[in-house]
Amino acid sequence: QGRPDELIEKLKSEMIEAAKNQKFEKAAGIRDKLQNLEELFEKQRISDPSRIDTDVFHYITDEKKIYSNLFQIREGKITGQENFIFDGNEIGENLTPNEIIEAFLRDYYEKATSIPKEILIPDKVENKEMFEEWLSSKKNGATKGDKKVKIIFPVAGEKNHLLELSLKNAASFAHQQKARWMKENENDKESLEGLAKVLNLKKLPKRMECYDISHIGGTSTVASMVVFTNGIANNAEYRRFKLQTIPEGKPDDYASMEEVLTRRLKYIKGSIYPCKTPNKKMLREIEKTIQEQKGAIDEIENIQEEKSKILCMMDEETMIGFARITENAEIRSLWIHKKYRGQKLGYDLIYKLIEKMKDKVPGGGKKCYVYVLPNLKEYYENFGFQEVKNIPENFKERIEKADAKNKDRGILLIVETGKLLAQHKKFAVRPDVIILDGGKGQLSIGVKVLKKLKLEIPICSLAKREEEIFTPEKKTPILLTKDSKTLHLFQRIRDEAHRFAITYSGKSHNKSLIISALDEISGIGELSKQKLLNAFGSVENIKMAPLDQLARVIGKKTAIQLKQELQKMTDSDNKK
Repeated sequence: QGRPDELIEKLKSEMIEAAKNQKFEKAAGIRDKLQNLEELFEKQRISDPSRIDTDVFHYITDEKKIYSNLFQIREGKITGQENFIFDGNEIGENLTPNEIIEAFLRDYYEKATSIPKEILIPDKVENKEMFEEWLSSKKNGATKGDKKVKIIFPVAGEKNHLLELSLKNAASFAHQQKARWMKENENDKESLEGLAKVLNLKKLPKRMECYDISHIGGTSTVASMVVFTNGIANNAEYRRFKLQTIPEGKPDDYASMEEVLTRRLKYIKGSIYPCKTPNKKMLREIEKTIQEQKGAIDEIENIQEEKSKILCMMDEETMIGFARITENAEIRSLWIHKKYRGQKLGYDLIYKLIEKMKDKVPGGGKKCYVYVLPNLKEYYENFGFQEVKNIPENFKERIEKADAKNKDRGILLIVETGKLLAQHKKFAVRPDVIILDGGKGQLSIGVKVLKKLKLEIPICSLAKREEEIFTPEKKTPILLTKDSKTLHLFQRIRDEAHRFAITYSGKSHNKSLIISALDEISGIGELSKQKLLNAFGSVENIKMAPLDQLARVIGKKTAIQLKQELQKMTDSDNKK
């Protein structure tokens, strides 16, 4: 509150009192506090009492978290300080300084009751004028002259010194938070021992994975996977899944859980169907399939010679899929038996083929290609392929022949094999225990998936209402006392999975609302949609945004058209 002298005098009295009572350790501790506080307050004193009201914002990033500091200077003194943590997983990884600062300006001042005359920031922002006008209108309805709120990026002088001070405090805040988390988790061995005992584990679980399903009114169904390593959240291993088999508007938590667990766990060794180089019997089956499916898959002219570049996927003695790699590092002839389609088995074949490319393709196959019809583009994009804009010479003849056979022109896609295999390797890691958010129903789905994939991994579920722990071995749930450290560990990982899921579901829902509304308006392309999404966040915010703000994002003409069309939609909804 800008009254450091009172605090210092109070501590001095306490130090003297402790010394009188011969509590010398306590007195020495207070003395150290006094020295630190006096040094801190000396930095906070501002020589110019006539300085206008100013907010100073800075931040540091560390392990996908953004630690920020805000100083509030009023009447020449730092009268307030706030610290925030943004989770990079929630707001997007690899954010630029511009995106971080704009996110702060938008989120903090939307709810702020005190808006200063100037705001100091550590980097330039693209939409500076738009933010200045918005803040000015929130402050006093004015946008011009002395009353206008100014956003400043200082590079030298006193204002830059204030930014440096804010940066030091952000770094100090980050250090304190990490120290607190370490202290909270330093006794997690006891919690892990309790968890191992509850689940009858032979050893302490190193890697725990927890899954949760989230949707909004039956739409935008998503799933989260959070990972705790040695009892501590491991953000780098978190994953989100957009459900692919659940019809929009028809939520099914059990089917959703089955899909996400299958998509995750099938990469673990022993869970996928074995892939092998075909023998004579398999080659005959491939030839037969090609004849039956002529036109649906590429022919293999010299199947015996191509044998070493073909992979067959087997279910015991039955061939359920095959694919091959060409000299040009192109995936061809990919086929999956109709009985097994929908299980993403094509992914497994592709990964295995890419692993073989090092020995079978000239140059080691650092990049892999696939030529597909437009309706399959998204399928391959889901695991890293991107469209090739400039077709390599050695593909042009092959593409011309393929296009001559098909009604639709195909698309050539490419992926860097190193990145793809690294991603696949991450999912091949086996968890020591799986925790599901839910009750008996979710647990039965988990057990079903593990059996289907022939995996033996300890699994349990945690129901929210009574915090009951369900395991496959026991008919009745396990109930731990409310003060149990083991229960707190279960709750911590469950709550983290829930938080991670609902933040993604909310974003997915907002994005779908915007796109569905904007799809009906001519003149609004994909780029404009993305710009609107980035700038305003939701369809409601777009509706409420002033015309001049929309114009800065998508141009005045399109903004006017957008406003008119959105108003028509609103009027139509109100009539309904």
